[in-house]
Amino acid sequence: MSNFKPFRQQLTKGLAVAFLMMASTPLVKAETFSPLSARGYTVLPVPQKVMLGSQDFILADGWQLVLGPGIKADEVSVESLKGQLADRFHLRLTESKIGRGLSGTIRLVLAPGSVDIGEATDRKKQGLAEQAYRLTLKPQEITLSANAAAGLFYKIQTLV
Repeated sequence: MSNFKPFRQQLTKGLAVAFLMMASTPLVKAETFSPLSARGYTVLPVPQKVMLGSQDFILADGWQLVLGPGIKADEVSVESLKGQLADRFHLRLTESKIGRGLSGTIRLVLAPGSVDIGEATDRKKQGLAEQAYRLTLKPQEITLSANAAAGLFYKIQTLV
């Protein structure tokens, strides 16, 4: 029991410090949240730019997956997209070269320089450019554009 008293004192001091730190932290205003979080979607990192339409739409069976030039069906990113949609949402995509599905089309585009990185504090612009992607969602078409394979992978994770 003699060791308990110093431990209790340290614990009390630690809790007091933690309380003071929480009490001195400024409250986060609602305006700092992205338009996505306001609609109930979580995307990390928070996108540089978000433009939302007036309605949501459903991604369901019957959607086709169209792979752009340079993207192979057995790439990790493509298999990740198909696997995660199947495992998590029981959704199966059909593959097509033309993209004329009755339900809709998910189009993957990989083209260097297709996505501008915009303003960034990071000085490693080449690394940022390789990770950059654009995700465009419309009721009948989802287009995922990236500059490099890393961006292709990240955009697929964001979509899922």
